[in-house]
Amino acid sequence: MSDSPTDSPATGAARIRGLEQVDRLSVPLPHGTEVTTRVERLASGGRRIPQGVVGRVVRAHDGGFDVQIVGVGEVWFARDELVPRRPGQVQFAQRREAAWSALTPCVVLETRVGSHAWGLADERSDVDVRGVFALPLPWTFGLTEAPRDLVSADGSTTYWEVQKAVEQALRADPNTLETLFVPGAKALDPVGAWLLEDRDAFVSKALFGSFGRYAMSQLDKLTRSQRLAEHRDLLLEWLCEEPAPDLDEVARRLSAVSPREAPTAQDALLAAKTYVKQLYRSLWDQGLLAANDFKALTAYARGGGPRASSPEGGSGLTSTQEPMTFDELQLHDTLLRAVKAEGYTTPTPIQQKAIPHALTGRDVLGVAQTGTGKTAAFALPILQRLSAKAPAGGARPVRCLVLTPTRELAGQVGDSFQTYGKGLPLRHAVIFGGVGQNPQVPRASCGRRTPTTCCGWWPRRRAGCARGRLSSRPPVR
Repeated sequence: MSDSPTDSPATGAARIRGLEQVDRLSVPLPHGTEVTTRVERLASGGRRIPQGVVGRVVRAHDGGFDVQIVGVGEVWFARDELVPRRPGQVQFAQRREAAWSALTPCVVLETRVGSHAWGLADERSDVDVRGVFALPLPWTFGLTEAPRDLVSADGSTTYWEVQKAVEQALRADPNTLETLFVPGAKALDPVGAWLLEDRDAFVSKALFGSFGRYAMSQLDKLTRSQRLAEHRDLLLEWLCEEPAPDLDEVARRLSAVSPREAPTAQDALLAAKTYVKQLYRSLWDQGLLAANDFKALTAYARGGGPRASSPEGGSGLTSTQEPMTFDELQLHDTLLRAVKAEGYTTPTPIQQKAIPHALTGRDVLGVAQTGTGKTAAFALPILQRLSAKAPAGGARPVRCLVLTPTRELAGQVGDSFQTYGKGLPLRHAVIFGGVGQNPQVPRASCGRRTPTTCCGWWPRRRAGCARGRLSSRPPVR
């Protein structure tokens, strides 16, 4: 684990035009902010989180932040180990902080809401504060639009401008009405007292109708979810019978127990079959089935069939399956050693599905969440195929081009090629915009040291190629 930042703003890093005087490490990181890590970190279980991973701020405490990283969970980072991911967040944070500092003295009503307000809180409950503020009179005469929301840096406190609060209450917004009607609501100013005195004006037939529709829609959603879960359990129980029913029999049974009305019996059977197909496709997408078909669903049910949401189903494997290892993916020994050196023994679902096909040279289109190992899913097959066959005639052309939508991702992909290919006679280069282009041209130029793999940020590289600035780069073979 690295304890020292590796991306100090004093080392000449690129600055945002118009905001050169802003220190990236001084920018507030409110709840929900997307951030990029500046250091490596070891998560629980010894899993390495590389520098440059993108996450989302969950809460602030102990001088740092808990960051939610997909596929890893919540990990604590110090403030100097994080930077905002998007440049626009710098301007947003400045405006939010300025509005908060200037207008919090104008709060006229404040209260706690949620579990603390209704006596349901425990030690794990978050403190959620809401309220209303009034704009000073001069703020209402300007040509620019004044702030209508104030949000604290940690996201736990929110205030609405008084006109916005009234508009939301007239629309029967549940959050606003809870703020006005919660027993602990406290007026801090005569304007707040007026709101509390006249809050009954928001109670009308229209309000009750709005709440009624909202409540009925939520009840219908919960009922549907519960019914689908019950039908899934029934279906898996039927598939465990001897002999196992086929698709037609399962559809017939489902149509008999479903409360949904259909014009004809044939339509009911078709709807039931559609549900079964959606179920095994969903389980296939989660990596719980060996194949995307009804036969695999039957094997899943008869093998124990844990759900992805159940405690024993988190690994995506049935109770009779052994976890797949990287040794079973038929990777080169050099790559296996590099993978194991990083502490990985079990491939993720996207790696299990993509690597075997990519090793055979097939085209692969994969979709998975951030943090699930997509980079290794294509980097490992690329490195193996490039090292297995040398270019003809001793030439050293660029043999692989990886295009990424962001500069940060290009650097992360380049790090992966460096990590996994360190024992192979291959070279790589990362080329992106935002820095001087001339120093990067030699990396992609002709010669004995032409990189085998190029990772690049696409928009800037496309513009450079269009202007002919990279005309000396050899073609990708």
